[in-house]
Amino acid sequence: MRNGSITAVITLFDVDGFNAEVSEISIRLGITKNRTEVVLNNLLTCGLVKKTDEGNLIKAHAKIRTTEDVTSQALKDSHLETLKMGKNKLEEIEIELRDFSAMTIAMDLERMPEVKTIIREFRQKLSALLRDGQKTDVCQLAIQFYPLTKNLKHLENL
Repeated sequence: MRNGSITAVITLFDVDGFNAEVSEISIRLGITKNRTEVVLNNLLTCGLVKKTDEGNLIKAHAKIRTTEDVTSQALKDSHLETLKMGKNKLEEIEIELRDFSAMTIAMDLERMPEVKTIIREFRQKLSALLRDGQKTDVCQLAIQFYPLTKNLKHLENL
């Protein structure tokens, strides 16, 4: 998890009761402590995370978005990583905690702007739905939906 670890770490700040410590991040995301430190330093450097007067790390911005319909190698790399993670999660995560779906359909490519609009509206509706309630884990949607975190309750039962 390279680029994905950056978005996963920043999203962990939204999890209820999250403590932004290297050890907790490393355990929850299954990444090394060294990688966790690198990600946190990168987030601090680019201003996505900041330190409070007490020395605690917090998100610098409530919402972070990437560009849409703009070519970016970083975004391409992130999408490739998402696909690779999806392949692994298909094997690792029990079916009750994931949903992979696909459809194949014939279409007129002239309608692609409408398709993108509907997909973006769906993501916004899903985001609004998930804003409420307790936040316990970080998940990723790529019309593959699975936890990126190790569930603390599950870990306590091991």
